[in-house]
Amino acid sequence: MALRSHSNEGPSSDGNMHTEEPTAKKQRSGGSNCHQCHRTKYRVVRCTKCKLKYCTSCITRWYTGMDENDFADACAGCRNICNCAGCLHDVANKVCIKALLDSGSEVAISDRIEYSKHIIRVLLPTVKQFVVEQNMEKEEEARMQGSSTAEILFPGEYYVYNVDDEGICYNCKTSIFDIYRGCEICPYKLCITCSREIRDAVPWDTFGEAPMTMDRFNAIPKWILTENGTISCPLNDMGGCGCGNLVLKSTYPDNWVSQLLMKAESVPEVCKLPDGLGLMEGPAVVSVDKGDQIHFQWHLHRGEPLIVPNVLCGTTGLSWESKVMWRACRKFKTDNDLPIMDFRAINCSNWCEETINMHHFFEGYRDGLFDNEGRRRILKVEQWPPAESLRERMPRHFMELLRCLPFKHYTHPLAGYLNLSSAIHEISLIPDLEPKMCFACGVEEELGLISVTNLHYALSDRVNILLNTAERFNGAEGGAVWDVFRRQDVPKLEEYLRRHYQELRHTSLLQQVAHPIHDKAFYLTAEHKSSLKEEFGIQPWTFVQKLGDAVVVPAGCPHQIRNLKSCTSAVVSFISPESVGECIRLSTEYRLLPDSHRCKEDKLQVKKMTLDAISDAVHYLDKNAPSTYRTPVTTPVDEHQDPAQSLERPSLAFLRNELERMLLTKEKLGPRIDKYKKAYLEKATKDLVSRIYSAQESSSSK
Repeated sequence: MALRSHSNEGPSSDGNMHTEEPTAKKQRSGGSNCHQCHRTKYRVVRCTKCKLKYCTSCITRWYTGMDENDFADACAGCRNICNCAGCLHDVANKVCIKALLDSGSEVAISDRIEYSKHIIRVLLPTVKQFVVEQNMEKEEEARMQGSSTAEILFPGEYYVYNVDDEGICYNCKTSIFDIYRGCEICPYKLCITCSREIRDAVPWDTFGEAPMTMDRFNAIPKWILTENGTISCPLNDMGGCGCGNLVLKSTYPDNWVSQLLMKAESVPEVCKLPDGLGLMEGPAVVSVDKGDQIHFQWHLHRGEPLIVPNVLCGTTGLSWESKVMWRACRKFKTDNDLPIMDFRAINCSNWCEETINMHHFFEGYRDGLFDNEGRRRILKVEQWPPAESLRERMPRHFMELLRCLPFKHYTHPLAGYLNLSSAIHEISLIPDLEPKMCFACGVEEELGLISVTNLHYALSDRVNILLNTAERFNGAEGGAVWDVFRRQDVPKLEEYLRRHYQELRHTSLLQQVAHPIHDKAFYLTAEHKSSLKEEFGIQPWTFVQKLGDAVVVPAGCPHQIRNLKSCTSAVVSFISPESVGECIRLSTEYRLLPDSHRCKEDKLQVKKMTLDAISDAVHYLDKNAPSTYRTPVTTPVDEHQDPAQSLERPSLAFLRNELERMLLTKEKLGPRIDKYKKAYLEKATKDLVSRIYSAQESSSSK
């Protein structure tokens, strides 16, 4: 709806406000129409700055923190908190976002240098492991070619980050970040992990016992291997052409990763995090005012949740009330877009999706939802908007959300220097890292119903901010109850869920589950948590989130939420250097999920993000603090020589584990193994034994 024009009458004699009584003539001309409701029913107050008028009814109803004098001095429009439909969707707000980003992303050069050192220090062990895995594949390729690793050349193929599936393994859907095997004829790609498993004839097992598995994983698909271990491209039904061979390729120039590792290793150690902050029985409460970033980093490193209270204090006061959300969420028909007036909501009674009108939903958010028979309906809308950017759909609230983020160097989705995903956000946000809204209708506990978010993992680190609670729930303290489990307790938690999964679903029994946590199928009640503690001796951190609290949950911490009342919250995902290892661990679990599973594809591509982050950090130090390095790094004389080949040999423990895995594979397959795989395994086993003896002699001589 277009905004009506306003008269430019000067201020009244009192110098503060100008009030006008509505008349039929002014109603026709629009001179006394309220900017918010466009009506002339009530007395209006005119802003002395921009001349906009707001009626006393809208001031009282929509801006509880302001009075008439405040509107006369600077109205809601001047303060950028006007919540009328026109201002909430104003295109000019999207221009303001860039100015907000520019002002919020200013980091002193000295801080950037320290942050770059921190990124390198934390990510260096991960990059070393990348090089070890790549060197193993290079050595295997050299064995098949009958040459040395220095003689291996890669046809360069470079990909733009996150474009379609160009960087995804066609077999397991995990990301390809450097070395991989690709078909000589068709676009088929295979990651080096799948390549090693296929050569070793490793069957694909899933998590847990038979009732928890899917038929998808009975055995690894049939692959054709030559006598020397070369893998042929699979048939059409598996995504390949069935004609060419899978040859070793790289997405980066020769030895780029190894050279990056050498340069990163030349950066001196920075101060490590303190070890003596103590073990917390509950989640740590961290104040942004104190600038306690070291405390924040320490808990992220340990995988412990944090609470940052009162984050709304630093905002402009834009309303998150249900009717304002209705105006902000709905979308009228335009020339290019269809109108969007409905939500896809989850019914917490049966976990089925249903469509509901936005206005009807937000009325129920405030007053309660009921079906035709008078029964209470518990609905929630998660991960909204599902297919759009929040900054495009709700630009003004997106800006408000950025203002209230704690520890912005970590959590800011677009300008966080320590947020590894922020660099790619300059182009576009990854769908799984987009800031999202969650609207949940609460219910009184005595009714015997619950409004919950089931036990699940976060794909990355997350900060959840409680922005609004319904006023009708006066008895409940806080807005939501959280249960967060420690990373080290996950194996015991999964074992408990596998044993009791048929008892845990509070709506219906489950016949089959692919993974007890990734499926997001269970909610542990107080009785279940008591049983878990009795059987396995573990329990979650349990705490109440209040209005204005930001809850930070590190990646890999299973958690569940129960809403004590109707709640509006925002979820902002980020990837901290401290959580990269856990994100990679989760990506290895995604490989074993069914193809149809919502978590199957490695959408975050954390390994590539890690290389990009440490490369950016090294480049920044090279440009702004060249004296940081211990010694200058020179280019090898032979451009095809791998500078890390001698530095990053697989450890003795790694070689022994590989040998044990191969021997178990041979024993498991028994007579079912074909002659080519048998010959390859025997040759690979003999090579491993030789390398282990060589490594033992080398270590003993030192």
